[in-house]
Amino acid sequence: MDVCAHCGRCYDLAGECCGDAAFEHPFPGERVLDGKYRLDRRVGKGGMGVVYRATHLGVERPVALKLILKDATNPVFVRRFQLEAKVLGRLEHPNIVNITDSGVDPRAIPYLVMQYLDGHDLLAHIHAFHPPPVERAVAILRDVAAAVDFAHAHGVLHRDLKASNVFLARGTDGAETVKVLDFGVARFFRDDDTNPAPLRLVRVSTSDETEELASGDSLDPEASTVPLSEQSTATMEEPEAGPPPSVHRTIVGTFTHMSPEILLHGKASRASDIYAFGVLAYELLTGALPFTGSRDDIAVGHTRGHPPALSSLDARIPPELDAVVAAALVKNPAHRPKSAMALVTAIETTLAAARERAWRVREIPRRRRMAAILTVILALASAAATRLPFLASAERRIDDLRFTVRPLRLADPRILLVMLDDATLARDETPLSSRADDFAHVAHQLLNHGASSVAIDFLLPQQWRQSTAFANLLIEHHDRLTLATFTTPEKAVIGGDCVPPVAATVLGAETGRLFGCVNLYPDNDGALRRAYLSFLDSEGNARPSLAWRVARSRETVAANERIDLDQSVDPLSVRSVSWGDLDGELRRNPRLAEGKVVIVGANYAGSGDQMHRVISKAAPVMVSGALVQALIVDAILRRFSMVNVPLFVSVAVFAVAAFFAAYFILTGRRIRPALIAAAAVTVGYIAIAFTLFFVATVTMTIVAPLLIMILTTAAAIVLRRELEPYPERPR
Repeated sequence: MDVCAHCGRCYDLAGECCGDAAFEHPFPGERVLDGKYRLDRRVGKGGMGVVYRATHLGVERPVALKLILKDATNPVFVRRFQLEAKVLGRLEHPNIVNITDSGVDPRAIPYLVMQYLDGHDLLAHIHAFHPPPVERAVAILRDVAAAVDFAHAHGVLHRDLKASNVFLARGTDGAETVKVLDFGVARFFRDDDTNPAPLRLVRVSTSDETEELASGDSLDPEASTVPLSEQSTATMEEPEAGPPPSVHRTIVGTFTHMSPEILLHGKASRASDIYAFGVLAYELLTGALPFTGSRDDIAVGHTRGHPPALSSLDARIPPELDAVVAAALVKNPAHRPKSAMALVTAIETTLAAARERAWRVREIPRRRRMAAILTVILALASAAATRLPFLASAERRIDDLRFTVRPLRLADPRILLVMLDDATLARDETPLSSRADDFAHVAHQLLNHGASSVAIDFLLPQQWRQSTAFANLLIEHHDRLTLATFTTPEKAVIGGDCVPPVAATVLGAETGRLFGCVNLYPDNDGALRRAYLSFLDSEGNARPSLAWRVARSRETVAANERIDLDQSVDPLSVRSVSWGDLDGELRRNPRLAEGKVVIVGANYAGSGDQMHRVISKAAPVMVSGALVQALIVDAILRRFSMVNVPLFVSVAVFAVAAFFAAYFILTGRRIRPALIAAAAVTVGYIAIAFTLFFVATVTMTIVAPLLIMILTTAAAIVLRRELEPYPERPR
């Protein structure tokens, strides 16, 4: 080979200067190695060798080709070269550089052929990003740990793990892959060989040779042999029988990454690689080595010192991580993590916990306020929305459904219906206007047979004013007789002009107590679910309903008081007798009317009394107006009353549950538990509402609470998507 004019040494095989890799020379000779590989350019050093980008002439594919830089006949270098080929041949892993070929050129130059990697080493990456973000650093460490643990699982110690031996390779798609390089000083060990035996000492006689050996052991100047005594120089290789010579011992690896046991005893083990991995993690996370300064300072630091806390070097690193990384740098090998991945997992877990803690400190108060504001607004909106027709109708249907949990029961046996029906009119076609005397006779019979009160459910014609028998009935039984009136939308009262003048004169002020209003007000769906017990007239006076008057004739009633109908009553169970059959029924059963509240109604074609829709066991039933009055009387006699929990109470109680649902949706790691809890609370509320109704006829509004929960949880889910996500835990 020619002599380099720059450094005075010979050119290497590729025509580059051996002494200064940055200094380029024209290639004076053959570039083809072993007849298969064309050397293109020098790309770096690798342990005791130099690495070129080359082209495989057979397939025209770029490869990385590693040669011994100089002194190719040195048995130590050759043996390491062969060992690296053997190691890489055994280790096939996505994060370890692959070897594809090896051999010796006819010019006695050993070489290794590996996959060509386009990218840069981790040391350059650290310097470029000062250091990289923590998440990126941990991702790199995970890949390096996978490679290290894989090597250990296959009985290989790397012994020179550092940032410059980790490569970030770019793929054709732009994605980066972490590759661990340079197994030139690796060695094999057995699973039970936790502290491999000291390596064989190779004697080196001159300081010049020691210098050359040092420069060939690593990419950086400090990755050299480390003197352990003041005698002559040697380097350790694989064990060999026989006592070692008494020479100055040196060890391979990078000084700044050596574990205490290597520095003190020259013994490498899995724990030594874990220590070097800990140094790598420290450097990658902070951008600095744990121990710096002179060689003595570094040696003292590794053997007796403690590195600065990571969080003191970079404010982005949480203090919790200090102890985790420090665990890999403890002096006692037995106390270090058992694997590189165990250290990475601990780092990831600690970082996740720290991120979660910081997130909760920052986000919990803010999201608690959001949940409270959201709940208050939507609770008020839901309460107001229950007035909307479709929601009010839904609430009524739920009320109907509640009666399905109550057993069907018979109507109060104290109620008796006497109906003027088509069958009666078929036998006697006398119009109603001429039946005053007939009615007086029937009413006398009923009252004389023990009826507690008698009510007429239809408006009486004015012609009845002329009936003496009717007048006598009113005078004699006014305290047990009730006549029907009707209040118009203009609050005018009609139907009171049927009282004979003589009866009005005799009764005086008591005349007004003869009447009860028969107004019925169905809900929007046309069904009767409740009835008014009093109505206001044009003068603002409260007039009792017919049902109230006949059931509670001596009691007063508050203005506009209402009562709910008991939908669990079977309307068909009300005892009913045809007007035309009453005489015969009383002769057969003289006690038919005894103690009864008798309601006389009209149920014939042309009577003007319309059919009404009532709900019985959640099913609609069409009944006459007189039967509706009987059902109202039934509710009054049984003192049936549904205790309605005020809307604001139900809304307030459920708003608390909705607040917690929104709070846990906004602050929880997953929304499913919060949704399940919200659904459970909602179902529980509905179950309690039905149970209370069954046990004590207490009604709790359901639509408004459901609306609050649905709107609040839905709004919380939408809002959560717009906020910073909950920190994910490592898998």
